[in-house]
Amino acid sequence: ELETLVTSPTGAEVRSALILSTGSNLTPYVYISGKYVGGYDQLALLHSKGQLLPMLQAAGCIAGGPTTTPQPTTAAPTTSLSPTPAPTTTIPGTCPLTCKTCYWPKGDECLGTRVTKNDCAVFMESHSTKWCGA
Repeated sequence: ELETLVTSPTGAEVRSALILSTGSNLTPYVYISGKYVGGYDQLALLHSKGQLLPMLQAAGCIAGGPTTTPQPTTAAPTTSLSPTPAPTTTIPGTCPLTCKTCYWPKGDECLGTRVTKNDCAVFMESHSTKWCGA
């Protein structure tokens, strides 16, 4: 579409091309890499001097053709291997080192002295509790 704008010999063709591509016959303000370039007259002048295409290429607006690798390429993220965080949860089925009574794995909770060894055995079937004391 840009090629049509800058190579069209008449204003009528430019307006027709704009209506078809944008729904308006007004030449848009063109910015390349954040810099104002101008409207139709400025684009046509740059094109006639052979400056438009290099400007668009420098801005990364023109693809170099089909490639087999995705573009643009990005650097692989760097990761640090240290410090390695240690897990904070208990391995299922084991007692935490600090629990010396009845342990409830689902809640990751040591039930303390409020639950006796006999109570822990009763809850074992329904709540999978485990006695961690002696």
